[in-house]
Amino acid sequence: MRTIIKLSFIFLVCTFWSCDSFLVEQPYSFASGATLFDNSSNAELAITGVYDILNAGNVQGTGNYPLWGKGMHYITNLGCDELIGNLNYISDPQHKVMANYSYNSESQFLSHAWFALYAGIDRANNVIKYVPSISDMDENRRVEMLAEAKYLRGFYYTYLTWIFGGVPIPTEPNSDIYASREPLSKVYTQIISDLTFASENLNKRNTTEGRANRYTAKTLLAKVYLYLASC
Repeated sequence: MRTIIKLSFIFLVCTFWSCDSFLVEQPYSFASGATLFDNSSNAELAITGVYDILNAGNVQGTGNYPLWGKGMHYITNLGCDELIGNLNYISDPQHKVMANYSYNSESQFLSHAWFALYAGIDRANNVIKYVPSISDMDENRRVEMLAEAKYLRGFYYTYLTWIFGGVPIPTEPNSDIYASREPLSKVYTQIISDLTFASENLNKRNTTEGRANRYTAKTLLAKVYLYLASC
């Protein structure tokens, strides 16, 4: 009897005690492109984030070193004439599909690389859109940062088109994830535009050691032209 009374009390409490108060969100701040890029210090953090994609352990929780930390080496070496994988010694199924040419859109190396490269492009798009309006920024550094962002965007698009061919080419932040693929010629037009801007506006030595400079951009631009000529 006592058990029945307890259960009845719990039922009544759950029935009449509204949970609305638990579900009401209380936002204490709101971040947008305009607020995140309201000063030069935040802009420096943003361009660091564009570089971070290159060797990140994961990108927004996706992938296990999806690009040059690990994944890109498998994509650009296994499954081509440069490196023949010995299937007798490959146990990881994700490695095996790259080695025996059976990869598809569900293969993690490819899907994670796709996600990471576009995450890098989106970060670059944010820099390119919002850095011009920052008021407290040294003008020379502003131009250099925009050139860095365009270099990296061109770099990421170069690898996307080398791996996948024609791809969507968003140039605005938070673009439509269902955007259509563009013709290969249009992708290369965007790549050449970005790399040309970078090669003309980057310094001979970057303000920050280890980052892209004029010769970095010119070298990749030359590689793109040579690739197109060989095709």
